[in-house]
Amino acid sequence: MNQSTKIKSDPVVTGKANDSVAQREAFPQWKTRANANRTSLLKRVIDYSITIPACIAFAPLALVVAIAIKLTDRGPVFFVQQREGRDGECFPFFKFRTMYCDAGERLERYLDENPARREEWETIFKLDNDPRVLPVIGNLLRVTSLDELPNLLNILRGEMSLVGPRPFPTYHLDEFDPEFREKRASVWPGLTGLWQIHRGGLEAQQKWDEKYIDEWSVAGDLALILRTIPTVLFARKPHY
Repeated sequence: MNQSTKIKSDPVVTGKANDSVAQREAFPQWKTRANANRTSLLKRVIDYSITIPACIAFAPLALVVAIAIKLTDRGPVFFVQQREGRDGECFPFFKFRTMYCDAGERLERYLDENPARREEWETIFKLDNDPRVLPVIGNLLRVTSLDELPNLLNILRGEMSLVGPRPFPTYHLDEFDPEFREKRASVWPGLTGLWQIHRGGLEAQQKWDEKYIDEWSVAGDLALILRTIPTVLFARKPHY
């Protein structure tokens, strides 16, 4: 996705339209201008108060992970991909690299050799026993969610929040209807959230993301952060 690409943002949040009755009915109450500013401040306080200590605590582990990736496959330590954020702005999304550098070619070759798996890929955009994943370290990072540690950098840069809808690649976002995609772009994408905990396909993603956006609260964000810990420790997750 080109960095200049934007999705039309919520006019109530951006202040580009009058605060009409229709707008208040179309979007959650907390998205009025005053509440939007308060929400932004509260979310940032929570984000930085947790993320800064976490970056310091996980720095030694991150170094070990970086060395393991380098020893397994030549190439960059980080996987960087443009993803859509708040107000439709694209940003560089950071993760530890868990796939071979030629992952795209490996995927196409595998799908050509296994046509039955192509339907699986085109339905949920992921594969069990993915041939692109690095041996040992790649699977370990994915199962433990440690591949997402660099997302903390995105939070510090103001591009993501700890809690919010997951930022997806363009091919995934294109499967959503424009109205829902616009609604997702009215908030910061998150490291964790309702869908990340409950999981499911496209319908489930829309259901949980809309519920989060419509019912946002500080207490809800803190509860989701706490609920994420057992989810990471005891369950596998989809990777995006």
